[in-house]
Amino acid sequence: MEALLQCCRNCKISPQDERPLEAKQEPSPKFNRIGPSQLPRVSFVSTDTANTGDTSGSTRDSLNSSTTLPSVESEHPILLDEKIIANTMQLVKAGDKDFQNNEENITFLHAISTWCMDALRCGQDTLGLPFSKAELTEAIVMMMESLPIHSVPSSLLSCSMLAIYNLSKMKPPYESELESCILRLAFHGVFSMDTHIENPHSVALYQSSSDTMEIMLKTLLTKLPTTSHLLFIMDHINFWIRSRDFQERSRAIKCCSSLLQHAVFLLDLDASGDLPAMGHHVAQIGICITDSMDDVSHYARVAISCLYELLLCKMGQCRNDTRKLWCQETDSNRMVLDYLDTCRVGEVFRNVFTQEQKNAFLQTALRALYDPFLRISEAGILLVYSLLGKGKELVGDEVETTRKLIFRQLHKLRTQKVVPDALKTLFPS
Repeated sequence: MEALLQCCRNCKISPQDERPLEAKQEPSPKFNRIGPSQLPRVSFVSTDTANTGDTSGSTRDSLNSSTTLPSVESEHPILLDEKIIANTMQLVKAGDKDFQNNEENITFLHAISTWCMDALRCGQDTLGLPFSKAELTEAIVMMMESLPIHSVPSSLLSCSMLAIYNLSKMKPPYESELESCILRLAFHGVFSMDTHIENPHSVALYQSSSDTMEIMLKTLLTKLPTTSHLLFIMDHINFWIRSRDFQERSRAIKCCSSLLQHAVFLLDLDASGDLPAMGHHVAQIGICITDSMDDVSHYARVAISCLYELLLCKMGQCRNDTRKLWCQETDSNRMVLDYLDTCRVGEVFRNVFTQEQKNAFLQTALRALYDPFLRISEAGILLVYSLLGKGKELVGDEVETTRKLIFRQLHKLRTQKVVPDALKTLFPS
């Protein structure tokens, strides 16, 4: 078990490790980068809403209405039984399993999904197998590890996440280390996946993987609906939100906003505890508002609104207050609105953050000040100033005016090593 976790910890966790940055930013003629909004929808069999029986009605609706999964039963009408699982697990434990045999792998994964669904139909929440949930999941992780480092559309990835989605409904919940392995491999496989836009089958496989991952994440959160678990999953997503590749950022922020929208409607989401990490995540997503990609900027606002709702609910305030979060000046330049909305993040959250959350927010925003990418350093200084109630000092009526004001303060901090007057409260002499 320890060797497996160590292997997973070191593999497939970086958006740029295995490919040169230039190659990722300039797509090759063979594979065309496409954004989420350009992907055609394909038909898959919807999941059975009865499988989430321990959650509220609204939670079940939000979990199953917008996401579809590949069908197990329609593809394999013959019932896959315990013998398939037992034979594969014996090979895995003996070290004789050929993880490159995709046909055998998919048969095993379908057998797990079928077994879990049959157990749930019988009202059982345990597997009733001679193998534990963790042991079966470790075997699935090994199969996911066998996928190419350079992620391409694959039915094995979808089937692996579908099996984990079904296993996640069984007791006990996953341990954090094993769940971390699952998240790292799933996010690498989906967020960095190259999709051949001229090949409908390739696009369909990507969409299947994306849909399956989304409902897998929602089910994982539903089975352990705590704020700390939500932030744990977001830690893994935010790794990809910081990617320099526009497609990876777009897919990651869209996934994050979808998960947060689900979290808002989890009626039994535990909001206890003053988690400082909430401040870090608000700042990290707030930086994306000024992103040059429209999709990233849009979904960043959606995610921030959801985080604000979660904090308001904890304070017992009305959710309708989120309508006042963003600027309503529709005639303004898009960049001006981005700057204004970035400032709004600090101005609004400074009234609901605890002191620990403010400190975490400022640490993340201050680190962004020194990022080599201008869009990130601009957003960082706007977040810092706005949390201190001084955001208006950096925002003018025109884009160029705002940029000059921002550049002047960045030059003082980064080049002259001088602390601007507005920030002296953060750096007492």
